[in-house]
Amino acid sequence: MSDRLVLVKEYIKAHEGLRLKVYKDSLGKKTIGYGHLIKIGENYTTITLEQANQIFEEDFQEHYEQAKRFPGFNKLPFQKQTVIIDMCFNMGEFYHKWPKFTKYMSEGNYKAAAEEIRYSKYAKQVKIRAKNNIDLLLK
Repeated sequence: MSDRLVLVKEYIKAHEGLRLKVYKDSLGKKTIGYGHLIKIGENYTTITLEQANQIFEEDFQEHYEQAKRFPGFNKLPFQKQTVIIDMCFNMGEFYHKWPKFTKYMSEGNYKAAAEEIRYSKYAKQVKIRAKNNIDLLLK
């Protein structure tokens, strides 16, 4: 795995935090570990750090694949790719529902994309995470 993906994973883990017991996320959904949304059939109540890391790796791969489908992802600079991966980890394949943001990113208009985040419901829900992603877009 590249050093860059290690950095992306650490960035996401810092945003998600680690909880070894089930908790409810900002939308009231049962979650555990590094922001793992508990799916039907999963019966977690507590997990170990090792389990949290294993679950995170599986979740990261799923969301990284989603991010790679973002229009023009491979042409984006690393910091901008990091934002897309982080947002996919947090919201899934969000970009179909956020056409202006997607358009601005594909055009390289990162300032306008950052403004789309700044005044969004997403920013109100995740606050610091959104600010960090805005900062990366503007670097």
